[in-house]
Amino acid sequence: MKYICTFIIIALSFLYTGLNAQKLADKSIYYKFMQLPSYPLGVEKYDYVVYQNGETPEQESAVEQNKAALRSGYETDIKLYYDRVFEIDNQIYEIGTSKDLSLIKKQIKMGEVHNTMPEKPARPSLGYEEEMELYALEMDFHNAREDSLNKQEIKMIFKEQLRVLINETIPLKPSMSNMNAGAYRLPDALVAKIFVLDGLERVYDEQNKTRFEIALAEFEVKEKKEKGITEISGNANETVVEYRRIAGYKVYDQNNVMIDEGIIPATEDWRKEEFGETVKRSEIDKKIKAFEKNSAESSLYSAKYFLANKFAYATEQRNFELGYAKGKNHDYSQLTKAYETSFEIFETALTKENPDLSVLKEAIEIWESELKTADYTNKKARISAQIAVGLYFNIIESSIWLNDFDKAYTMLDELAGMDGIKSKTERKIKYSRQFIEDRQKRFEANNNLVADN
Repeated sequence: MKYICTFIIIALSFLYTGLNAQKLADKSIYYKFMQLPSYPLGVEKYDYVVYQNGETPEQESAVEQNKAALRSGYETDIKLYYDRVFEIDNQIYEIGTSKDLSLIKKQIKMGEVHNTMPEKPARPSLGYEEEMELYALEMDFHNAREDSLNKQEIKMIFKEQLRVLINETIPLKPSMSNMNAGAYRLPDALVAKIFVLDGLERVYDEQNKTRFEIALAEFEVKEKKEKGITEISGNANETVVEYRRIAGYKVYDQNNVMIDEGIIPATEDWRKEEFGETVKRSEIDKKIKAFEKNSAESSLYSAKYFLANKFAYATEQRNFELGYAKGKNHDYSQLTKAYETSFEIFETALTKENPDLSVLKEAIEIWESELKTADYTNKKARISAQIAVGLYFNIIESSIWLNDFDKAYTMLDELAGMDGIKSKTERKIKYSRQFIEDRQKRFEANNNLVADN
């Protein structure tokens, strides 16, 4: 009985201690912020060009020149063609209205003249929009032939026969599906939708701008067979498909001087998909076509995010545990106030340009004042070690956005030097230090740019 009572007393003492220990209460928040460019530009206007499937500026220029020559040549050829066609049509109409020939002789003579029609020039392959424009030009000529026929005073039988012959030469309308054959290309509208750089203004004809060149390489795919195991048959041969689309970039300043170039990170990595032995070849081919399309979009998105992070004002997201304290035996109203006001700033203000962060300064004053009363050896203290560590991180995070990097580093060093810190705290210290280093470099780079200007 004596031992039972002792056990109860000890258990109750632990329970009482737990009830009176003060606790850190924190909330993990994901807040958004305006990222400063690590390489600030001298101008905030930009334009871009995206080369696809291994094209280069030189190749595209040559292609455009060749297209222009082909189009100009075709426009000349089609005009000459219809000039000759109209001459022959008029000869046929003269025969049809002749009073010296019988009906049969007119038909024979008209047929002989029609057989002298020249061969129609083949429309060059230029792309859907350009071919539609040439199609419209041909239709104008074709409609002019029909109008001329309708005005002729010849027998109806001749008109209908000639109408059939004219309709046999009606221009062929370009098909959008035919334009999609071959390597997949991102449509211009989708490229424009993706490649928007926050904080920068896209312009077209202005000279004073930064120019980005993005080069999407050809889609690469390779296959191999690997041995796998199935529950039913045991050994099986799986089809492994690996694919990628490398993206490169160049950046030119307003004087057309190249200021940066390289490969977009991660676009060199191969992606891998596995297909079981029962998957049909047609299904694998269908998937590969989807990979080809997706890789183009994915690489362009990667280019956009990389260049936005480096040169623009991208909106980024960061995770942080904002701490306060709770316990029944002490007044934490000031800590609660600091928590609520700073939480509002993190949630709403950091995506704005030049936000008012005076509230963070007031919160830091409260947290620093509370830290002066901390007792790191007593779990029941009003500001225990656990609560103090949370307040340290509050001050560090807030100091970053006030650009007080010295204070942030000092607080990190003090935390790192504490006895008995947990591995979780060590990870948070490393995470914060890396972010501070990056943010300070960006802040100083942008300040230097303002000073230079």
